[in-house]
Amino acid sequence: MIRLGQLARSGPRQQIAMTHLQSFIEKMVLKAEPFQSSNYSNRFHSNVPGAVPFQTLSLASFEWPVGRTWLAPSEIAKLIKCHASLILKAICTPGMEGLGKRKTTYRWMITRRAWEKYFPDTIKVAPRFPTLPKGPMLSISEVALHLRLCGLPNSTPYRVRKFINSDQLDAIRLGSGQRKQFVTSKSLKKLRSTLLTSIQVPFFDLNAADDVPHLGRGVAEEYHKSQYRR
Repeated sequence: MIRLGQLARSGPRQQIAMTHLQSFIEKMVLKAEPFQSSNYSNRFHSNVPGAVPFQTLSLASFEWPVGRTWLAPSEIAKLIKCHASLILKAICTPGMEGLGKRKTTYRWMITRRAWEKYFPDTIKVAPRFPTLPKGPMLSISEVALHLRLCGLPNSTPYRVRKFINSDQLDAIRLGSGQRKQFVTSKSLKKLRSTLLTSIQVPFFDLNAADDVPHLGRGVAEEYHKSQYRR
């Protein structure tokens, strides 16, 4: 309250005057709401006008650690950047008992499935890409095809060469007199992660045109031909 300027210090010992303290208490009494055990839980439900239950947790966005089936409230609090007591309060709220389970007498555990049930769309999902073509070196046409499979329909050999000229892709010539360039798979992997961070690309079956309606059978056949040539 002192930092917000609602209470002012004065005097050589920086004490709070009694008149200021009395006026502050009177303002708090006017704004106070009756507290009872029956209406305390209603503060965390959406049927209360103007109240958003656990808005900090609902608007959170974090990545669930790989290989972890459950997390402690303190670990989730560090990822969300909030206090662990807020998560413990959510666990003890009526209607959200399935959020956490007792690991020990004094320790809670929260599974990923339970968290997504009560706070959906808060866990970031890493983008999923098609499998890279085999081999450390790839031709320009193979790179263009792979980028189209990743969700970039305008990827052409001309655009791949522009990536090479701007040093976004590493390319070499296998012979001294060879004009054909080959792109390293390592640089392609780095480029697609940069370009497609916000695009969620599911795995699909290239043998079925129905699974890839945004690509069509032509791209699938082109992919199979490139694999057969290798």
